[in-house]
Amino acid sequence: MWKRLSATVLISMSAAAGLVASEALFFVTKRSFLSTIAVGAAAEASLLAVVYAMSLAGVLAILSGGLERALSRGGFHRTARVVGSAPAVVLLGGTLFLLFDTFTYTVLDFGVIDTTTGLQGLYLLGLGLLLARLSASVPRATDWLEHRSTSGPVGALGLLTSAFLLLWVAVAPTPGSPPERIEERNAVDVIILSGDGIELRHTSLGAYFRDTTPFLTELSAESIIAPRHYTNAASTGGAVVALLSGRDPLTTGVINATHALHGQQAFEHLPGLLRRAGYRTVDESLRDYADATDLNLREGFLSANHRDPRGWVGALIPLGRRHPTAALLLEKIRDRLSERLLHLAFVQRMVKRHRISAVQRSAEWNDESRVSALLQEIDNATDIPYFAHVHLLGTHGPLYHVEQPHWSQGQQLDKPYLRDFYDDAIRDFDRVVERVYRRLEERGRLDRTLLIINSDHGIRWATREPLPLVMRFPGGQPRGVLDAPTQRLDIAPTVLDQLGFAAPEWMEGRSLLRRPAPLSLPIFGVSHFSGPTPDGYGALGVLSLVECGQAASIVLVTNEIVQEQAADEAPWCPPRILSSPESTRAAFEERLRQHGYDPAALGTLRMVPAGTVPP
Repeated sequence: MWKRLSATVLISMSAAAGLVASEALFFVTKRSFLSTIAVGAAAEASLLAVVYAMSLAGVLAILSGGLERALSRGGFHRTARVVGSAPAVVLLGGTLFLLFDTFTYTVLDFGVIDTTTGLQGLYLLGLGLLLARLSASVPRATDWLEHRSTSGPVGALGLLTSAFLLLWVAVAPTPGSPPERIEERNAVDVIILSGDGIELRHTSLGAYFRDTTPFLTELSAESIIAPRHYTNAASTGGAVVALLSGRDPLTTGVINATHALHGQQAFEHLPGLLRRAGYRTVDESLRDYADATDLNLREGFLSANHRDPRGWVGALIPLGRRHPTAALLLEKIRDRLSERLLHLAFVQRMVKRHRISAVQRSAEWNDESRVSALLQEIDNATDIPYFAHVHLLGTHGPLYHVEQPHWSQGQQLDKPYLRDFYDDAIRDFDRVVERVYRRLEERGRLDRTLLIINSDHGIRWATREPLPLVMRFPGGQPRGVLDAPTQRLDIAPTVLDQLGFAAPEWMEGRSLLRRPAPLSLPIFGVSHFSGPTPDGYGALGVLSLVECGQAASIVLVTNEIVQEQAADEAPWCPPRILSSPESTRAAFEERLRQHGYDPAALGTLRMVPAGTVPP
């Protein structure tokens, strides 16, 4: 019986290794969190994920083997063989299923996600036949291996490996140093409500010719507003990580939503600090766009888009504390399997999130679900403070989703970036802000809540245009207008300052409650590029700089530097960096050098006329 158990363990562990290794290869060869890090780091994460999955498979095989033995003793020999081989059958079936779907989607541009009722049934039938075939083949393979002289020692080695790794990750410490518990006098609820692609110049706060944000204008009278506020990343994924970590995208390496945090940085963020300080933390956004868990912010949110962000990996054993990238890989594999199986079972339809438009909305894209979740959080609030990060998408271009048309009334949304629809979408966002404010008033929580209204980037993913930033503090104090330029990195340190904490050294932003920054403070932003880039630059395509109302961008794929005015207003101070082409070029090169990039790989940088840089 020992040799059979060893054979069962060996086959199950091999099946687990095949599943994880094939999926790791899939992620390495596409734009993903594995392909954007060093080859050695990706290999290390993949190997650890393989070994960990093998260990889990070994444990499951032991349990199924024990059940097989019990059933055999009871005379249920056929059932026993099926049960004993179940872990290997499921793992092998999952591997073949994902390989087939990846192949058809790559070659034919058709996969599980494209199936409708009839084809879903055919896919289910095919999957059932595959599992049935494996259920017959795996026991035979187990019988064959059972009689090999090497099965016992190899199986024993697998069991020892499983036990060692499981013990190793079980005693893993929690990364980072948690702040002290929040005292009752500082128990302030925190809501960060973000729009998508909203520029200040299209709001009433920016003296726009249309009254698109009447409530924000009213709210500004009891808030701190920053009319010279800029993003640090053109893509939502990079902007979300900059917001929640207080770190520059060049530091984290997270430029867009295909990237993720790695190593110790995966634990160094605002939601993690607040959670360890006793806060209930909630993320309401959209998977693959702004979801903090997809971006690998580990041990931060207790609830991320209505799911436990720890997943089965974190809930079972904290592998993520030892190697967050390996844990993320296993969670991505789980998601790829579960999404397809739920789709085929008619439980939850898969959505091509990267192709979603305003006229092809899924339930996930609907802002109302996120707003309702936030209002419910306010309604259910207790003495335990909460932190809610909510990212809305109605203002996301190029096609805008409008709930209550006004300027676009009677028009057809048949072109991208139509201004009337954009302005109406901003007006809808303004109504959401008012709903949240009124609900806080009704529940008596307004004066114990820090409410921050902001946007992730500008129209067409611009980094060089001012964005709205309105911060309403408990009691409406402090209030006023910040003349100095501010950036997305500053929001997390400001939250901590309001709660009575000093920002950790790894945060690169500064609290806006402290001495104002100089008017000439340079603010850098990044944009990604999906095509070839210089060696060592990954997906970094454009690096932008705003100083004194002027802007310059270096287009890394063409070695061009473009200098232009950042917004409609005149420069508010004499620029230092942007005063000459030579100083502009030197600033960009130094910025890249500080973050580990080699400016020499760019070749000769040349200045080009304004208006030629991508937004």
